[in-house]
Amino acid sequence: MMNKALVVKFIFEYLNENFDYLILRNYENLPEDEGHDIDILISQNEELKIYTLLKLIEEKFNINVYENNRYKNLRSSLLVMDDYILHLDFFLNIQWLNVPLFDTKELLEKKEKFKSFYILDNLSLEKYCWY
Repeated sequence: MMNKALVVKFIFEYLNENFDYLILRNYENLPEDEGHDIDILISQNEELKIYTLLKLIEEKFNINVYENNRYKNLRSSLLVMDDYILHLDFFLNIQWLNVPLFDTKELLEKKEKFKSFYILDNLSLEKYCWY
């Protein structure tokens, strides 16, 4: 049986070493409890790194990874482990009806460390929640 905690730990270690990122929401219990979904904001120039990460996950843990890219600002994947599915969502920007609401570069520059990963700074989080 696949240990999802090992997969999630690997994801965060890889993000920390290879991405300029932040977790958008529902991060309070991470990495111990991801609630089946991790929403990650990255810059658009790092998009290709997603596929490297997904391939490594697939090979290292021998699990199936399915891409579900319905939106142009979101690279969504399903990691299927035995009887468990983890949604790994990479946002290239935060938008509504194709209108960007935030400057991704600015959000990433202002990110704050929380536990072993990065999140929105307090002011950006307030604005994000308001939208």
